[in-house]
Amino acid sequence: TGHRRLRDGDLITVDMGARKGGYCSDITRTFFYGIIDRKAEIVYNAVLTANALGLGALKAGVMAGDIDAKARNYLAECGFADCFLHSTGHGVGVDIHERPRISKGNDEMLSVNMAVTIEPGVYIDGVYGVRIEDLAVVTAEGHKLLSNADKRLINLKRAG
Repeated sequence: TGHRRLRDGDLITVDMGARKGGYCSDITRTFFYGIIDRKAEIVYNAVLTANALGLGALKAGVMAGDIDAKARNYLAECGFADCFLHSTGHGVGVDIHERPRISKGNDEMLSVNMAVTIEPGVYIDGVYGVRIEDLAVVTAEGHKLLSNADKRLINLKRAG
């Protein structure tokens, strides 16, 4: 956050949610402004793939830590191990952050109807950060995605 005007190459991460009937939602998308540099595009695509891997592993009977490992290991393979500073996700319900934590080493098994986020991120200190977060409900076969916002890298300068 800050008060300066957007400049070409800026990445803008928007984390938002809502409350309905006493329950929370949570979603994050990252946009760019103007001309994006190749490195930022590489980071974005790595986070997008990590998000897809986390969602792909999401289903009842899987350990929360195993889902975190899918996203975390992929980002490490891409050279971003030291830039992923938080867990891959968390439960969402009447509170915005609930169990289970989709985090390193968590051996809690996911159950049908748990609502969880998958939100890998890469943060290049002093330069920019990218996070893509989805909210999903765990099913026996996989998950039902509750967030459906576009995940393409959108240029806000052209959009507005």
